[in-house]
Amino acid sequence: FTNETGSNGNLSDRTLGARFKGTPGAWDYTGEADWQFGRKAGQRVRAWALAATGGYNFDHALKPRLGVEYDFASGDADPSDNKVQTFDPLSPFGHALQGYQDIFSWKNGHAFKGSASMDPKAGWRMQADFHHFRLHHSRDAWYDASTAVITRSSTGTAGKDIGNEIDLHVKGKFREVITLWFGYSRFFAGSYVKATTTRGDRDWGFFQAAFNF
Repeated sequence: FTNETGSNGNLSDRTLGARFKGTPGAWDYTGEADWQFGRKAGQRVRAWALAATGGYNFDHALKPRLGVEYDFASGDADPSDNKVQTFDPLSPFGHALQGYQDIFSWKNGHAFKGSASMDPKAGWRMQADFHHFRLHHSRDAWYDASTAVITRSSTGTAGKDIGNEIDLHVKGKFREVITLWFGYSRFFAGSYVKATTTRGDRDWGFFQAAFNF
């Protein structure tokens, strides 16, 4: 493994965490906290992360739900020191966790989410999500959903605002044997993206059909 100064060596990384959830009445919530420690190519690992969700389920035939989510993962304040502070997610997963465009990770950042959903008919679900993404430390990198580096501002002068994303998707069964899934996403680039890359706003859509035998 390569540490933040470019040296190669062994990785001895441990993660301790706790998770809880509950559904008191019409409410639902989850919470998680993780702490990482060890050594990476001779450097100390000291990183942490947390995630929390909450929602309210209305008593209605359409089963509407309003929800919020906050995810945080530490970044490295000084990439030139002898300590690795960037949290390393154990099981990176794209799409739903930090938006369907996969432009953000549970790594060096704050991710805020608001969502609204309902069932227009039995077996179908419609959902709209709004995401806001910010870096934790501006001198650490911007990572995508696979934890790969997209870009980095070595001086930290580009700020922390990655941008916003809107996701709209519908999923349900058609005649029992076919599951259909439609989705559309729009990413609105923030000041950090415009300062460090040639990227701008982006649209993305998909359609998926699964046949069940």
